[in-house]
Amino acid sequence: MGGKVQTKKAGLYDGFEGYRTPSDRDLKRVLTRGLVALDANVLLNLYRYTSSTRADLFGVLARLGDRLWIPHQALVEFWRNRDSTIRDPRTTGEKAIVDLETKWNESLAVIRTWSNRIALSEVITTELGNMLDDAFVAVSKRIKDVMDKESSELSRVTHEDPVLGGLESIIEGRRGEPFPPGLHQKLVQEALSRIEKQVPPGYKDKGKSNSGGDDRATGDFILWEQVLREAATRKTDVLFVTGDVKEDWWRKEHGEARGPRLELVQEMKDRTGQGLLMLRPESLLVHAKKLLAVDVSDASVEDVNRVGAYLSREAREEWSAEDMEDQDDFLTGPDERYLLDKLPEGRSGNYLDIVSDMASLVKEAPDLDSYLDAFQKRFPSITLRTVARRRMRVLVSLGLAHIQGGQVGLTPLGERFVEERSLSILQQSVLRRVAGAAEIAELVQSTRPADVRSRLSNEPPAGLSVTQALLVLRWLVQLEIVHAG
Repeated sequence: MGGKVQTKKAGLYDGFEGYRTPSDRDLKRVLTRGLVALDANVLLNLYRYTSSTRADLFGVLARLGDRLWIPHQALVEFWRNRDSTIRDPRTTGEKAIVDLETKWNESLAVIRTWSNRIALSEVITTELGNMLDDAFVAVSKRIKDVMDKESSELSRVTHEDPVLGGLESIIEGRRGEPFPPGLHQKLVQEALSRIEKQVPPGYKDKGKSNSGGDDRATGDFILWEQVLREAATRKTDVLFVTGDVKEDWWRKEHGEARGPRLELVQEMKDRTGQGLLMLRPESLLVHAKKLLAVDVSDASVEDVNRVGAYLSREAREEWSAEDMEDQDDFLTGPDERYLLDKLPEGRSGNYLDIVSDMASLVKEAPDLDSYLDAFQKRFPSITLRTVARRRMRVLVSLGLAHIQGGQVGLTPLGERFVEERSLSILQQSVLRRVAGAAEIAELVQSTRPADVRSRLSNEPPAGLSVTQALLVLRWLVQLEIVHAG
């Protein structure tokens, strides 16, 4: 008689592998014998790091040798976003200067309100204003100097680009190939189906465009499929390194990322028989220093952490905007009225022309992502996607457009406005829909022009901040609803 067949008894983690926190031994095993796959953001962030941090990360990637692997989709997204990432120092610097201007105006309003209350002489008031002017001008100039220096260190010319120079030899022979066209299209359809069912990864990109060969909506799944197939070929565990913090990649407990989504761990096990670990770029540096004896400075870890924290805040702002996409309206003012935002060209443009251009773009771009592409092309000073989202919502506040299911469309009022390009339509819409507009218009009519701004700074309409009240006043003046000194 044959001996009894020995069967492995199920243990505590069998079927629950996703809950297990990887040990140093697990990480060292996958770093030295596994597959280390990089997301596009790991490569793009090289443009956001200091030169010394880039050198340290290059050292880690080189130390991984043939265990390092770059999915083809990661390279697609790297090249697609390289130019805008290189512009990031200038973009964020310009945004900082614009934000400073807002604080500058608020500070001047505080001084003016205080001086009016105590009947301060105009000489002293002007002196204080000049001191503020000098300080803000000096800070803005310094930001511009730093911005110019940071921008000059990176080149759009490929053979002069230090990031491409460092990556070229490291990635050679360690990158994936694209799927054949037929298979690719089949996987795109599978990705779209998974997005609708909220199967990770990638469903948080639901509102993004996916046409004309553009994988913005389905790119995460295409990349994930490439990682799965490479793991099956190599028959080894996978460490996926990504700066993405979205919940369709990470299992989160009380807001803290604890590991890959359980569904991803299970899919990796079912498809390949292998395990899945995930790290953020800063954690890769820490563990490589500790487990691979790679020289990584503490300053580099701090630099990578800094960039990660900044991008996480940007992502949260973008998700907040996406969460509102399925609402025709966003009622954020008192008594179901709407808040305004700045227009793309700020104080310098003609408000009727700007709003008309914004509304006209809706006719040509039915989905939100395409509209934002057209919006940023029309208003090139708006380089941040999150800012473009906020600016375009002026159309919703004014009742000219609605956003639903990732689609943007004109309302009947919006269609009429585009057809007639009528100032009176804008005037009536602002007074009827915008929080504080009617109250501020009435205040202007009953108050000396010189006192209007100080009154708003001291007592803005209910539910409005001082900044929002002054912004509404600017709209009223620009649209010729009121005349204020």
